[in-house]
Amino acid sequence: MEDAKLSMYQNVLVRAINHRTGEVTENCFSNRVTKNALLGIARFIYGDFSSNNVEQASRYTPKFLALGGYPSSATPLVPENVGSVNAIRLTNEITNTAVSGSITPRLEIASRTITNEIANDYVKISMKIFVPSSSLANTVINEAGLFITSTGDSCWARVGINPPITKDSSTTIDIVWDVTIRSIANT
Repeated sequence: MEDAKLSMYQNVLVRAINHRTGEVTENCFSNRVTKNALLGIARFIYGDFSSNNVEQASRYTPKFLALGGYPSSATPLVPENVGSVNAIRLTNEITNTAVSGSITPRLEIASRTITNEIANDYVKISMKIFVPSSSLANTVINEAGLFITSTGDSCWARVGINPPITKDSSTTIDIVWDVTIRSIANT
């Protein structure tokens, strides 16, 4: 009998569309999960999430997206510790007037789908987020993160965006964040 391993692959597709010029840029990045994701998975396997304790599971489920960056007129800011499992916040989350000109809340994940590919040894959860043209104008976006809560240090996974996206009032952004869990047999 072969030993099986469980692995998780995560990919983030970021697509920026400038509706004034028609330019579309599309890049795919690999991200790093944080200790919040790992702890949630461990607690699930341990059995902490029963039908009697559904609320417990929501404490480890990503529900929001935050973007990080800087004003387009500022000196570029490089994201820090993107590869660290302990990085539970973004380097410079765009939430305040100093960065974006207005209070910018985290965006709720608009939709989730599960692709069941058990015959191919994996399942995939896709989360989609849309950033409208009216949000975050005149900013440079160079990192993104999935968050469990609408505020605070609850990052579930994060990714550096390079090349960064310069966002103006005619640009929308579509983000598809895939989490793929695959069973790998030793050979």
